[in-house]
Amino acid sequence: MTCTCPDFVYRGGKCKHIQATRYYLEIEKDIPQGVVTEKVHLTYKQAWDAYNDAQKAEVKLI
Repeated sequence: MTCTCPDFVYRGGKCKHIQATRYYLEIEKDIPQGVVTEKVHLTYKQAWDAYNDAQKAEVKLI
């Protein structure tokens, strides 16, 4: 991973932005033995009623 912040550019290594992204995507934890990452799969509910209404309205516009 790369970042354009001054910390990453001048110091190298993981900056706070990279750490935050890794934490958000993988739940990164520091433990005495090292760093442990666990992949978390994000899922979202689909608002099917709103989706269907939008599709119907779009057909009327054509």
